Amino acid sequence: MTRIIQVSVGIAWLLLSAAAAAELHETQTQNPDKPWAENKPWVEAWYFRNAKNENSFSNTIQPRLYVPFTINERWRAITRFDSSLVSNGGPDFPKESGGDFNPSITKFTLWAISPEILPRTTVNFGSRFYLPTGYDQKNYGSTQWAIGPQVGFTVKKIEYGILSEFAPWFRYVIGVSSISTPPTALARSLEIYPTFVFRINEHWSFKVWDQRGITMNATNGEWFVPVDGILYYYFDSHWSVAAGGAKQVVNNLPLFQWSAYGRIGYHF
Repeated sequence: MTRIIQVSVGIAWLLLSAAAAAELHETQTQNPDKPWAENKPWVEAWYFRNAKNENSFSNTIQPRLYVPFTINERWRAITRFDSSLVSNGGPDFPKESGGDFNPSITKFTLWAISPEILPRTTVNFGSRFYLPTGYDQKNYGSTQWAIGPQVGFTVKKIEYGILSEFAPWFRYVIGVSSISTPPTALARSLEIYPTFVFRINEHWSFKVWDQRGITMNATNGEWFVPVDGILYYYFDSHWSVAAGGAKQVVNNLPLFQWSAYGRIGYHF
């Protein structure tokens, strides 16, 4: 019953936040000289199926809420809220049937976007906060509070063939406090997302290393390197869908063997 209440509260919070975001967008003053599409809040619903090995799988439902806002005439910022439910099954999860979804990690991210420092180039920096809402079970989510400072840059309108954007991100995750018994080792990891965007036409685009990035465990130097790609289709200015997948190439740090995922998005 406690789990059901927590899940219900999380879903209600997400719906209320989406309504507040829509109201914020309606009351936000737009600069007519810079009609950024990013000023519109949006919501996404993701589904991930990850294979830890050929017989053990993890399924994740992940709603996301993005609320952009202007700091001043030149600077912008975006907040992102992620919640998730996870179901595990297989020999690597002996006490789980794979049918029950449990609350998992919650993440809150805030980052600022600079004005152009070079032609078509902006700098992004901020931080991600990890909340251990998956109880103290490492299979459901983080067993510790953590923070992840991040920095990146975006080059838009490249127009080299169908390559339209290059937007790498770097995030360093630092565990702050463990809640599990016995305590788990505090995280120290580097995440790298060398994202490339290929615009096929006005409806289709393809992104590389958008969702599944490169990870290094900073405590022992082990690496996880996947190949990752996702295809987006935009119906109009509001609705879009996407499907993608990833396969591990360097697996010194075993996160998954392969991952398949999909998304539905709505811009207000």
